[in-house]
Amino acid sequence: LSRRTLPGLPSGQVGKPEPRWCWREHALPVTDLEVTAGGLQGKVFSVSLDQTCKVYCVVSGQLLLSVAFNVPLTAVAVAVSCDLVCVGGESGQIFNFSLRNPPRTVSVTSENVGVSDKSTFSGHSAAVTALSLSLDGTQLASGSRDMSVKLWHMKSGQCVRTIR
Repeated sequence: LSRRTLPGLPSGQVGKPEPRWCWREHALPVTDLEVTAGGLQGKVFSVSLDQTCKVYCVVSGQLLLSVAFNVPLTAVAVAVSCDLVCVGGESGQIFNFSLRNPPRTVSVTSENVGVSDKSTFSGHSAAVTALSLSLDGTQLASGSRDMSVKLWHMKSGQCVRTIR
């Protein structure tokens, strides 16, 4: 039996560490999470069936931003640079917004962060269940309950490939 000290516990204390933060701002189940790199600058992005995308600071645990949408959210992906966020909805749509000029208030609507028809990708006929951005942020892969995977060109918003 190992007697190693677990992270978060004082040296020599054996047992189960307590979580540093426990976020409970979502009103309905959380459907996806993304944790960014960056150590002290790291952030946690969460989406929920309560139609919100929330952003938390890893170090302080503080809620930094809550964006309300018009549909339940099911997937999230964040660019390596943390300036682009993509969220998928139960409607099959993918909403994209930039954090280059973040809002000055914590709670905003999707329109306040620049989500528009131009920044919304439509192509799935069922809920988006998975999202992944390429490292350079030029392509987005999306998976859906319609049993397809789509590859999107981020600048044009065009679907460049569908895999069934």
